Amino acid sequence: MCQGRQSCRRLSQSDLDAAKRRPNSCVITIDGRAYDVANFLCRHPGGALALENCRGQDASVQFSMYHPELVRKFLPTYCIGQIEPCELDDNVNEADNQPFSCGDVKHQQQQSPIVRDYFALRDKFHRMGLFQTKPTWELGLVLRILCLLAASVACVLCPPESAWPIRVVLAACILGIYLQQLAFVGHDLGHTAVTHNRLTDHRLAAFLGNALLGISIGWWKLNHNVHHLVTNSVTDDPDIQHMPLLAITDEFFSSPISTFYDGKRKPFFRLLMRVQHLVFYPVMCVARFYLYIRSYEHLIALNQKRERRYFQVAELVSMSTFFIWYLTLACQLPTWPQTIAFVLLSHAVSGLLHVQICISHFPMAVCDYKNGLGTVDSDDGGHFIRSQVASTMDVDCPTWMDWFHGGLQFQLEHHLYPRLPRHHLRAAAPLVKEFCQKHGMNYVSLSFLQSNIALYCRLRDVASKAADWRPE
Repeated sequence: MCQGRQSCRRLSQSDLDAAKRRPNSCVITIDGRAYDVANFLCRHPGGALALENCRGQDASVQFSMYHPELVRKFLPTYCIGQIEPCELDDNVNEADNQPFSCGDVKHQQQQSPIVRDYFALRDKFHRMGLFQTKPTWELGLVLRILCLLAASVACVLCPPESAWPIRVVLAACILGIYLQQLAFVGHDLGHTAVTHNRLTDHRLAAFLGNALLGISIGWWKLNHNVHHLVTNSVTDDPDIQHMPLLAITDEFFSSPISTFYDGKRKPFFRLLMRVQHLVFYPVMCVARFYLYIRSYEHLIALNQKRERRYFQVAELVSMSTFFIWYLTLACQLPTWPQTIAFVLLSHAVSGLLHVQICISHFPMAVCDYKNGLGTVDSDDGGHFIRSQVASTMDVDCPTWMDWFHGGLQFQLEHHLYPRLPRHHLRAAAPLVKEFCQKHGMNYVSLSFLQSNIALYCRLRDVASKAADWRPE
């Protein structure tokens, strides 16, 4: 039973509806219990917007996806009651409850088949040991990536009389691959998929991501957590909100607001979107500069909460470290043209990462997480699971190319089970595919070339509609 600030009480559906309508509340339900997390919004490690996007919903699936079991001990503080169950089968056997299954048996019996199977598959992954990280694998990966950095430095420091085009191009390309590969490690750490300790992984990410990569892990986690919860939502997903340069659906033309960036679309946007399919790859070559801007905007914001100021200052210092060593390295080249070429080419090569991110979602369906299948109040997470599958694709590649994709080739598996370490995603893929097929969901997996073609066609189709768009 709940043991919050007030004794746990039974909530009828009308009681729950009234609690959701109460001013300044943020009520979510998890495993048959209701929680008002309004007072926790600003302290939520995943950001306030991640919780606000679950407002009024059954968030059992989302909670299970992104939290270890030990986090459940904090839930009773915010519990406002246990929801009265519908009429249940008296033949439920509590002994059948799996060790990793969430909630009580009565709530599990009420779950839709897709949600029950989702949790059953999660339990199977636990029994298979797929949630356990191989420390030697992660350490070996980081050492290989640091070898790329060392190789780039060696190329830059070659004797000046060396043929400069070869030296600069080789050094820049190696450094670009280094930036791409290290971003995958930052992604692993951001999902607490390395040590499985949030504070430890965050500190490691602050070093690797900020000091060695130049991107704020704090900003990235806020962005990425929301992306996972509302993937391909026109109004809510920051990863598809790239106006005025890119739009993956004409719904952007009639949807004026971005909840994450708190911005409005401008009338001149259509002029740029008419050529978006032509400028996509050039834009990806310089996309990293945009991430620098977003990182610093986040870190210098004046509305940081007091308890997070320490991380804010630490991130500013570590990001400054990146620019010191990166620019120092670039300035070792004997001429300014070589230095500029080195900077631009290394960023262009690292743009492979942005292409890999986009092909996972841009060609897929856009989703409405608030008004989709059924109603928010009655849905138990089945629509959320279906939306994740509908908005995400895998990239079909041989095992020996897994290093290149860094886990993004199994983006669908990652979105359904984001705490799975990436070196276990290939083992999970056949079981996830079977799960999708059982419940009539389209499991999409295309080659790298096919996925790029699908992305280009999507951008081209939307660009053709932009010509007829007349903003209000």
